Amino acid sequence: MRRELLTNQSEMSGIKLLRRKLAPMYLILCFLSFFILDLSLRYIYKHLFTVDLFSRYPMIFTIFWSLLLTAIIGILPGLAKRIVMMLLIVIFGLFSIAHAVVFNIFGNFFSFADFAYLGDGVRFFSFSYLKIRKLLVLSVLFAIAIMGVSAWLSAETGRLRRRYEFIGCIAVMILSVASITLAHTKLMNEGTKQQVSWGMAIGQQPESVIYEDFSNVNQCMGIAGLYQYTARSLAVSTGLERWIETSSVHARLDSIFQQRMGRYNKENEMTGVFEGKNLMLIMLESIDTWMINEDYMPELYSLQQKSINFTRHYTPLFINAGTFNTEFAALTGLLTPTSGVRKGAYTSNDFSWSLPSLFREKGYSANSFHSADPIIYDRGNIHRNIGFEDYYYWYSLGMENYMKDSQLINGFDKMVENKPFFSFIITYSGHGPYTEEMKDISAPHYERAVEKAKLNGIVGDDKNTLEYYHAIAHAMETDAFIGALMDKLEESGLIEDTVVILFSDHYSKYMTDTEYLLRIKGVSNTDLLCNTPFMIFSSDIEPRNVHTITSTIDIFPTIVNMFNLGADLTYFVGDDIFAENRHDYVMFRNYSWYDGKVYYSSDYKGEITEEIAARTQEVIERVNLSWDTLKSDYFRYLLKKK
Repeated sequence: MRRELLTNQSEMSGIKLLRRKLAPMYLILCFLSFFILDLSLRYIYKHLFTVDLFSRYPMIFTIFWSLLLTAIIGILPGLAKRIVMMLLIVIFGLFSIAHAVVFNIFGNFFSFADFAYLGDGVRFFSFSYLKIRKLLVLSVLFAIAIMGVSAWLSAETGRLRRRYEFIGCIAVMILSVASITLAHTKLMNEGTKQQVSWGMAIGQQPESVIYEDFSNVNQCMGIAGLYQYTARSLAVSTGLERWIETSSVHARLDSIFQQRMGRYNKENEMTGVFEGKNLMLIMLESIDTWMINEDYMPELYSLQQKSINFTRHYTPLFINAGTFNTEFAALTGLLTPTSGVRKGAYTSNDFSWSLPSLFREKGYSANSFHSADPIIYDRGNIHRNIGFEDYYYWYSLGMENYMKDSQLINGFDKMVENKPFFSFIITYSGHGPYTEEMKDISAPHYERAVEKAKLNGIVGDDKNTLEYYHAIAHAMETDAFIGALMDKLEESGLIEDTVVILFSDHYSKYMTDTEYLLRIKGVSNTDLLCNTPFMIFSSDIEPRNVHTITSTIDIFPTIVNMFNLGADLTYFVGDDIFAENRHDYVMFRNYSWYDGKVYYSSDYKGEITEEIAARTQEVIERVNLSWDTLKSDYFRYLLKKK
């Protein structure tokens, strides 16, 4: 017994002695932990980046941020040191995982701008969306393990050595902050200079321009690395970073808008055609072009045949929150900034030229209707700020189950209560995931959905086919509302005086296999998946198909023209669809574009002609013009100026 005790004491003394000898290495291990976490994320996704893994700026940010975090830990006392070092590595490890998850769902890395829209996303989270590289998980666990060893060793730091560590860490902190600041400033200055004289293609963008603009989040991750990207994303999305003074932005916008005067307010055959009529503007959740036929959605298909149907309409997703992205653009005529904007911009900026505000100036009532709670996307506050009188959700609409679009019709009397009316309606049932998790939506229609899908050649029991069946069942629930709504308009005698405009918030992105969806839609990339339904119904117009390329940003000016709402379209980058001088292409995220023949992006492999370069420059200018208008609260400035 005594021998065992002596042996245990000897082993413990040996471990303690070993820890004491290795203790000076704890800061090195701490640095390696941070360094490995950053480098491994960039390594795993290096195929996305135009910069090399070991390029100058990425390595400067990775090395000096790792040094800075290590130095901060080094100056902390005992227990606080160990708590902070484990807390930091776990937080950044979770950030790495979050980037992987968001990228797999949306094709873009996580941004703090996404926090403003997480309500709906969390509500519909499904493990079927998670496809994380094992190497990333292993690297995160490895980094945490190294940090654990570092924390264990740090407990043996002596008092004398602690003093030297403190002085050394202060010096390293100063050096790291100076290096990060110099790299950031140099990139920003170079980016600003080159942006002004930019006449090159997207694929030739220098890293300074990408970093300064900070709208291409994927490329920015490659340039900045995990830690600098996190800091920059937080600064940009919260408004802490001001690239130029607001007054300078307003002066520049004044100059640009002055040059645009007289080009965008010309009358055409559709000017005022619906003046004085009621409007029901319906945004369809996840309803895609391949869902609309006589078998799957007979009510919507029938309505489409009686409408002006836009066959080449696109819903570009500038932010990951696809639904909010589209409703905001359609209602305000402004693009949501990819790099983010302070959330207060949506709840406090001036939107006196939004659709609800313009309709109310014409004597209309303007209300919005959606089954989701007003806290989702903060719609209750945002919708009131952009001009709606009230936001009606499932409870106030008398719905028993907020998931079921067929129960939206319970709120019909509120939708048409005051005349003339502008009612903005958002459906719900098309939402994913397309699994048994959403059986409240799919169950009543599932058997019919399977039967109709099989008639269209979709047969099987694999994951993709089962998701297809559920997606159709979801669409059938939305179709039930469309049919009931049109019946109610007919029965109430409102059909003659009411225009119904329908468009989708995004394509059916809840199909988890993107390659399968690409085959269904017959396109080659995710931007072109954004071809979605858009139609305008009125009992007194001639139905026809319009093959002009249109996008979400064109909905606002088109409605302004058709209802003769009087807004000056000079200040909006979208086009009245029926105007002669409209732009004949759609703009996507990261300044990509498509004109029906050429799809241009940073991956373009063809010849960069003068026409392509000029159009790319025009896209950059139009997108940034809309973003700056929103970010600087330009309409409030314009109101005060007048």
